[in-house]
Amino acid sequence: VSVIASAILAVLLLHEPFYWRSLVGMLCTVGGAVVVVIFAPPTIEDFTVDGFVAMLTVPTAVVYFAVVLAAVVVLALLQSRLAPKYVLVPLGLCSLLGSITVLCSSAFAKFIAAFVAGDAAVVSSPVPYLIVPVLVTTAVLQVSFLNDAMHFHDSSIVVPVYYITFTLCSIAAPGLVYRDFWR
Repeated sequence: VSVIASAILAVLLLHEPFYWRSLVGMLCTVGGAVVVVIFAPPTIEDFTVDGFVAMLTVPTAVVYFAVVLAAVVVLALLQSRLAPKYVLVPLGLCSLLGSITVLCSSAFAKFIAAFVAGDAAVVSSPVPYLIVPVLVTTAVLQVSFLNDAMHFHDSSIVVPVYYITFTLCSIAAPGLVYRDFWR
């Protein structure tokens, strides 16, 4: 709803032009949201610190993190030259970093739930404390690159493209790291 409302408000209040690609973006957004809701995998019931660390060392997770790291480095190097022309450069950075933010926030929330349920081992492990700076750093960088995208491109383009790229990356990350695709 927010993506559609933002695109409409950008046209009405900010007097940004409405393009056919904006309509296609809105339709893709609605279609993507429906597909995500219908095919969302079940969540991990028993989430422990040791289980989380084990998930991070699975080859698919290691490859995912390596690809994300390489893509972030390449896009960050190209950011200053290509961001004014190509919206996918800053939004790619936002989305890739956002996938890491999603992984960290999901894990941290599950660690809090485990602690509340009586698992005191969560507090004694360094893993939850290591997740917090990664979570904060990726979230701050994400906002910074999103601001860059909004600076160079119309919000009627940025909002739907970001929604789609962020959603794809946020589905891929847990799918590969938490092995949601295999359950």
